[in-house]
Amino acid sequence: MSRRIAEHPDPAVRDAHTDHVRDLVANGTASSLTDLVEAYGRPPAELAAASDPGLRAVVAVTWRDRPAAVQSALLTDPDPRVRAAATWAEHPGAPPEHHDRCLADPAVRADLRSTCPADARPVRTAASDRGPGRTARRGTQPAPDRRHSGPAAGQ
Repeated sequence: MSRRIAEHPDPAVRDAHTDHVRDLVANGTASSLTDLVEAYGRPPAELAAASDPGLRAVVAVTWRDRPAAVQSALLTDPDPRVRAAATWAEHPGAPPEHHDRCLADPAVRADLRSTCPADARPVRTAASDRGPGRTARRGTQPAPDRRHSGPAAGQ
């Protein structure tokens, strides 16, 4: 559907699509990489280096086959949202040269389980740390309060 809108002959319809994609980015919602490239008129590598950290974070979520140099830049980004978004997916993950830095970074520490080797004990320990200030991943719900669930909850 979005491709049909992007290719529509009426400029008002095309602009509406661009505005919609930009609104999604402003709200921190991932769009397709193709939609981002069309809406911003820039290649993925330039979008990953954009001045807007929200855009960089969305690019990190949507561009999974990014080059190692782009992944390295995202993992060392000054904005914690961008660093966290760069580790949400197993691929491309955190390269070995970034493991120590990522383990020390509260923004990405909990996501390392999927990006670092499973046999690394410090990684497993840090991955379970959801300490203060750690926010849930986009699109996930907080764990239910088990004290009020199950058959006894209504009694």
